[in-house]
Amino acid sequence: MWVDDDDPFEWKGVKAEGGRVTSISIIPKDLLDYDFFREHPPDSRFEWSLRLEALPPEIGQLTALTSLNLIWCSQFTTLPSEIGQLTELTSLNLSRCIQFTTLPSEIGQLTTLTKLVLAYLYCEHLMVLPPEIGDLTALTSLDLKDCRRG
Repeated sequence: MWVDDDDPFEWKGVKAEGGRVTSISIIPKDLLDYDFFREHPPDSRFEWSLRLEALPPEIGQLTALTSLNLIWCSQFTTLPSEIGQLTELTSLNLSRCIQFTTLPSEIGQLTTLTKLVLAYLYCEHLMVLPPEIGDLTALTSLDLKDCRRG
């Protein structure tokens, strides 16, 4: 996934402050933008986002991360338990990740999380929310739009 000679702070969808990653947005609609697509052909490093099935455990090392957007990553299935180490995270968006199956219990460690979006998952694979969701005391927005079991 990562290319050794690349500077991740220059990647589309990655924002940083003070040399620390604060936001990651993996949104395939950016891949479909004509200008972006012309600059980064399908065999580029960005193609993997369409096949993203899970985040690596190393995501927990991005302790300054405040926003994580994985919109339309249709093969994305789970979050690693290390997600609980992202104690500055305020926004987590997994909308339209239709293969998503599991929110780990460590989700409850995200005490600064104010927005959790699980919209348009259709909940064919995500059957229950963990009880630790109740530990998200800062949560002001939980979007479960079209999360229905059929």
